[in-house]
Amino acid sequence: SIKKWLNTITDASSIDAEEEEENTEDEVEAEIHSMFGINRSTILSKNDDHDKSKKRRSLRPENKADFENLNRILFTHVRRGELDKAIAISELRDEPWRTVLLKTYAETSQKIMEGKKLAWDNAQRNIWKQSCKGLMHQDGARRYEKALYAVFCGNVQDVIPVCKTWEDVLWVYCNAREQEGLEKHQNQSTKPAQDIDDDCHLDPKVIKLALNRDTLLQKNDTLQFFHSVQSKLLSKDLESLVTQLHTICVQNEWHAEFGVSVDSEFIEERFRFASSLILYLCSHCGWQLDEKSDAILTAYVKRNAGAPYFKILMATKKKDHFLSKWEYNTTLTWSKS
Repeated sequence: SIKKWLNTITDASSIDAEEEEENTEDEVEAEIHSMFGINRSTILSKNDDHDKSKKRRSLRPENKADFENLNRILFTHVRRGELDKAIAISELRDEPWRTVLLKTYAETSQKIMEGKKLAWDNAQRNIWKQSCKGLMHQDGARRYEKALYAVFCGNVQDVIPVCKTWEDVLWVYCNAREQEGLEKHQNQSTKPAQDIDDDCHLDPKVIKLALNRDTLLQKNDTLQFFHSVQSKLLSKDLESLVTQLHTICVQNEWHAEFGVSVDSEFIEERFRFASSLILYLCSHCGWQLDEKSDAILTAYVKRNAGAPYFKILMATKKKDHFLSKWEYNTTLTWSKS
C-alpha cells in the first residue's frame, strides 16, 4: 500500500542520535520485561507488583517538556510504521491507558492491512473517535501530543503542524483515508451506495500542503518535480500531469512548482522520462493519446533520431502505437534493451 511505502521514507532527523540511544536501552529493558514478566507472573508477590508499578511511575515524564518529547518519540515510531517499538516505549515510560490506545491503533491498522473487519459496532467506533478528539483538544496539549491522538482517529489538520516533508503529509492523508475506509466498511449496510467509494482521490488542499514542505529542498533538487508528478498520479489528475509534461518538453517552460530550472542536468532526461510515463499511462491508466501527449512522443523521437542525442527509444512492441503517425526522413533503429 502507499502508506506502507511511505513508512520507509522518513526524516532521519526526527529523533536525535542521543535520543535513539536512550530509546534502544528502553526497548531492550521493555523486551526483557515482556519476555520474563508473563512467565514469572505466577510467582510474583503483591510486593513485586507494587515495586514494578512504582518503577513504571518513576519513568513517566515529570513535566510537560518531557511528556512532549515522549509524544514526539512515539509519533516518530508510529510514522515509521514501527508500532511495536512505540508500544514497548509506552509500556515502560507512559501511562497504561495510553499504551492501550497505541495497541488498539496497531491492531486496527493491522486488520485494515489484512482486509479484516473489526469486532466494533458503530457506537464503539464513535466512542473511540470522540475520546481521541477530546484528548487532542484538551487544555495544555502540545503539538506532538495532539498529533499522536489525531493519528489514532484519522484526523489530518492536527498532524500537519509536525509534518516536515512531502512524504509526511501524504502519510497523514493515507492514514486518514485508511480510518475513513474502515468506517465505511463498518457501515456498508446503513450508508447509501454512492457514499462508499474506494478510490483515493488526493485532496488538492493536501497536495498544496505537501508540496509546500518542499521549500526546504535545495535548488534544482528533482524531488520537488517528482513529488509534483506523484501528487497528480495519486489524485488521478492525468490531464494536468500531461499538460505539465508538455510544458517542460515541448514548450521548454519551467514553472516554480516543478522545482527544476533550465540549467539543471535533469533537462537532458526530461524527454525520456515524460515519454516513458505517457506510455505507462496509456498501458495501465486508460489514458488516450491526445495532441499534447502525442507532441511529447514526437519531440522525443525527433530529438533522439540524430547525433549527439541518439539513444534507445521505446520497446519495439510500442512502436506501432505512435510511429505510424509520423513522416520520417531519418532511419530509426529500435532496440528491446
